[in-house]
Amino acid sequence: MRATERKQLMALNNKPFHKTKQHLIDVMNDMLRHATIEDITIKALVQEADVTRSTFYTYYSDKYALFEDLIAQCNRQIYFALRYVPAHFSSLEVRKRIYDNTWQVLTTIYSYKHIFSQINPEIRVKILEQEIHSFKPLLVQQFKYLKVNASVDADILATFYLSGIISTYNLWIANNFSMPIEELCEQVTDLTMTIYSGYIDKE
Repeated sequence: MRATERKQLMALNNKPFHKTKQHLIDVMNDMLRHATIEDITIKALVQEADVTRSTFYTYYSDKYALFEDLIAQCNRQIYFALRYVPAHFSSLEVRKRIYDNTWQVLTTIYSYKHIFSQINPEIRVKILEQEIHSFKPLLVQQFKYLKVNASVDADILATFYLSGIISTYNLWIANNFSMPIEELCEQVTDLTMTIYSGYIDKE
């Protein structure tokens, strides 16, 4: 068995491995609230984490590899914040679900603002695209089932909608979160409701 395979097997079966790795991610996350990734050194990181350098290098080749894992954690939390809107909801219920979904995504992004502000804009867009577009198959399925706009292909409608959401969130980040979450959430919800208006009008 090669060294890389042994390491992968260890990651799957060794709970302390996961615990230590998550601890390093959490420590870097906290440190990035007060410093940039360039400012953080391995020495400072292991001191803050109370682990040895050899322990750090068991899991990561450098601080940038750790930073990538932290970004991946951001991605997962954005995806988990997305929710499916069940069929047979009233217009008020649809709006509440959309508002709640949007609120969860925005607060998740905002909680990682110290991370997103340090990511290259092009990479940031790719991160948002990766997680938000992963929700697309469910959205397409829902659009087809609800027939929210029968005159438009569901795949095109979902792509158009999600691309707009990604651009909106990226602009919010680029503008240093200048618009309050409550206001942006209301606006995104209102715009999203126009997508569902065809379904709601049939209710």
